[in-house]
Parts: sequence; structure tokens; C-alpha cells
Amino acid sequence: MTLRLLVYNFAQHRIRASVKSHNDTMPNQLDKNVQNPTLRWVFHLMEGVGIVRIWVDKINGQCKELVTNLTKLRQKILYHLGEAVCSIYGLTYEKLKLGLGM
Repeated sequence: MTLRLLVYNFAQHRIRASVKSHNDTMPNQLDKNVQNPTLRWVFHLMEGVGIVRIWVDKINGQCKELVTNLTKLRQKILYHLGEAVCSIYGLTYEKLKLGLGM
């Protein structure tokens, strides 16, 4: 439980620090732009992202994976979580930075 809380607080701190350092905002539950979003709300905003697997060759087990429903807001959240998280979703950190206008 302690490790879980540590990771949760670290992620929340990282998002808040990145949002503040870029002088950016995110909508909260009341649709008000804030610089200190809670991680619980960020999780809620990320609901609906999915992975579609397209089998290229079933015999050899080769498939192609596509991430779906990545809106601008969700891309912004991933950007603020860092380069490693962006790569998990198949996004390039620098291209994402340019695409979001940051």
C-alpha cells in the first residue's frame, strides 16, 4: 500500500510540476482550467483510450497495435507525464511538443 501511494503521489507531482513549468492548464471536474490537477481526475480523463490489434500473420503471431481515442487533451496529459510515457503510447515526445504548440 505504501509503495502504491508513493507512485501515485510521484505521478501527481510530476504532472503538476510540468503543467506549472510550461505555464499550462488542464480542466478540472468543474471544467475550470487549473494548474494542479489531481491524478484521480487525470485517470478519469484518460478513460476511453484503447489498443486495437490487427493480426498481420496469425501463424507467426505478428500483429500491429494502434492506440485509439487520443484526443488533444489526452496527448497533453501524456506529454506532461514525460518522454517514457509518450513512447509507451507510440508517440514521439518532440513531435508531440510541436503538435501541442508548447
